Amino acid sequence: DKVAVIHDGSGLCVHDRITPRFLVSLLRYAYSHKYINNVLLTYLPVSGEVGTLHRRMWRPELKGRIQAKTGTLTREDGITSLSGYVKGNNGHQLLFSIIQNEVPVADARLWQDRFCSEFVK
Repeated sequence: DKVAVIHDGSGLCVHDRITPRFLVSLLRYAYSHKYINNVLLTYLPVSGEVGTLHRRMWRPELKGRIQAKTGTLTREDGITSLSGYVKGNNGHQLLFSIIQNEVPVADARLWQDRFCSEFVK
């Protein structure tokens, strides 16, 4: 059972296939290697602050708590994803990956934001 098929690296090719489990494994690897993790965190968008998450999850309890990469392919059967780190109230760093197919983009993003908010309770 393949966990990843990377056809062109852009992430936009219909032949690309990556599972959330594979993405979480990559994040776990990065997290366990300080240099890689520091570089990654430098470039990941931050909820309510910077990048593609600057207008998402901006409420005080979520702002700055999620660092994640977004992905959106808008077409008739859209694909929306969010993968990264959530800092829980207990101080633990949680890794997650959500990939949604055939869900309207606005609905998918709303669900992703609610999912992340559950981790910070």
